[in-house]
Amino acid sequence: MKQMRTFVMGDIHGAYKAMLPTTKLGTDKPLSALNILNVDTGAGHSGRLTIMDIDTKKFWQSDPLPELYQENFRQKLSG
Repeated sequence: MKQMRTFVMGDIHGAYKAMLPTTKLGTDKPLSALNILNVDTGAGHSGRLTIMDIDTKKFWQSDPLPELYQENFRQKLSG
């Protein structure tokens, strides 16, 4: 039976990731699970741009992209 090894590096208490918009998980807010914080809130599509203070975990968000840019630039590029 293999044993799982634990990797510890200094004072790391969590990780930050993107590439899976939280909008696909039903929210436009950052999500946290197992000390991993997903801050991809879909700004490249129709979500919000999010910035976060990683020390306090406080975040600020833009309005949803369709409210800021009425024209769908992805359709314009492919059309």
